[in-house]
Amino acid sequence: MPVVPLTLPTMLPRRLGFAALVLAAGACSFAWEDYEPAATGGSSQASASSSGASGGSSTSTGTAGGSGTCGSGEKLCDGMCVSNSDPMLGCANASCDPCPNTNGPPSCEGGACAVSMCDPGFADCDSDPATCETSTNTSTQHCGGCNMPCSGSCVNGTCLSENCTNGVDDDGDTMIDCADPDCSAFACIDVPSGWKGPVALYDGPIGTLPVDCTAVPGTTDYSGFNGLDAAAPVCSGCSCGAASVTCPLQALQLDALSGTCTTVSGSVTQQDAVCLATPVAALSAKAAAPTPQTSCPPSGGVPNNPPPTWQIGGLACTPTAQGAGCPATSVCVGGYPSPFGPTTCISKSGDHNCPAGFTDKHLLLDGASDTRGCTACACGAAPGATCSATTTGYAAAGCSGTTVAIPDDGVCHALATAPASVKATVTGSVNSACPASGGTPVGTVAASGETTFCCAP
Repeated sequence: MPVVPLTLPTMLPRRLGFAALVLAAGACSFAWEDYEPAATGGSSQASASSSGASGGSSTSTGTAGGSGTCGSGEKLCDGMCVSNSDPMLGCANASCDPCPNTNGPPSCEGGACAVSMCDPGFADCDSDPATCETSTNTSTQHCGGCNMPCSGSCVNGTCLSENCTNGVDDDGDTMIDCADPDCSAFACIDVPSGWKGPVALYDGPIGTLPVDCTAVPGTTDYSGFNGLDAAAPVCSGCSCGAASVTCPLQALQLDALSGTCTTVSGSVTQQDAVCLATPVAALSAKAAAPTPQTSCPPSGGVPNNPPPTWQIGGLACTPTAQGAGCPATSVCVGGYPSPFGPTTCISKSGDHNCPAGFTDKHLLLDGASDTRGCTACACGAAPGATCSATTTGYAAAGCSGTTVAIPDDGVCHALATAPASVKATVTGSVNSACPASGGTPVGTVAASGETTFCCAP
């Protein structure tokens, strides 16, 4: 009986083991071996063998997909057509090797091996869908997720940074503060004898001078200046107000012995319009003319000086926190924010050379002394002032009775009747202004005090 090829259903199990079916006498014999179903409905064929009476055999072998080809979206693996979307057979790769498991279950994307989802603690940070190459638990560039850099140590996806001033190994690398490479902006500072410190220093334009030490953080140790700018003293002009005149009366000298004022028997200290008793019965009298005295109220001579200004401001701050990881006599300080200088400084009152290790010198001024001012304004005598006075003698006390005029002109006047009382009357006049003087600028602005700061290079 001839060998009959059979077409088998595609739903049969893949790669069946060898099976033999022996039919009754006069029927055909069939053998099933290595049956391969087509993945997308192509025909599948089995090899059938029969034994003739003479013991000879013949075999017919089919190819998946028919005629040695597979349908769209398939490829041939071990003689059968398989799907290009099977990651266990390499997707659409030429090889039928499984897609690699790179920190996540494999999958196919566009026919290429990919990872459907990264395992916990891993991520695809290089945009290669075939791998989850990055450990987000340990990578300092991708700590906890892609593109999340960590300046310290990445432990279980958490960035642990070293606090360089607390004396603790914060990032678990067995190195504390200044001993840890993460603290490269910090340094161990040993302050030399006779110097103060350590301090963070701002020495720059006055316009960006920090108001305090909050940013360091720290406490204010010193504030100073440099680049003094002060204008020369300026004064307003002096002037004099309206002039006034006074006429002080001179003493009335009385001569009781003659009419020629050769003997001063007594005198009267005169007051304007005041009745005064005479001490003797005078035969003659004399009083000098009053001398005019003028006065004017001065004004002006006021300083008009803008306050001195500084081009440079300085602020020194003592850091509140000082770390470890240094020799016994040193402290770990640094990491100062802008606009403070990046390195640590020491200071000393006065102008000094810097010690070894602190070669960057800054000299700041403690302040300034402003002695600018003006001389006082003054008013001289008004020219052309005049005074005149006349004393009236009265025969009776209390400035009553017969009178006699006694001009105050420095001339001796004989008296017909000795006065018992007298009263003087004075007048004065001035018609010109007083000359002004003073208001001259004096003084300067001078820097006072110096402090040297020496900073690590």
